[in-house]
Amino acid sequence: MDYNFVAILIVVLILILYYKYKNRHEANSRSIIKLIDKGPVFVDFYAPWCQYCKDLKPEFDKLISKGVDGVEIKYFSAITQTPPPSVQISSFPTIVLFYKGLPIQYNGERKADHMEAWIKHVILTIDAAELNRQNAQKAQATAQTANTK
Repeated sequence: MDYNFVAILIVVLILILYYKYKNRHEANSRSIIKLIDKGPVFVDFYAPWCQYCKDLKPEFDKLISKGVDGVEIKYFSAITQTPPPSVQISSFPTIVLFYKGLPIQYNGERKADHMEAWIKHVILTIDAAELNRQNAQKAQATAQTANTK
């Protein structure tokens, strides 16, 4: 058996796994649209040269590691790829939660715990508003039915 070949094969496999793991939280132009449609997704639109983006990375990585139930958390290089049309990037980093078709920009403190709390708050607020709207529609339909009898 050629040990050099086996060693090279092992190194190649390790590199493939490393790059696959390293980029698993990086969305691309195609995948970001699918993620937004599926939602919810929290995205850091960054520029590789941006110092503010580099400063955010450790906290965003903490958020990724901790996770938020039911929410995908991704990076997106807005320099090397085209951001979705629903995102207006005027500075870096631009952090956006996409939920039920709505892009909601995050402007809070750049700490993992703050971002997590904000995500949960926004989702609960939107869900509560939607539930209230549905209940109001049901009540209106019930009232209209009662009036026609």
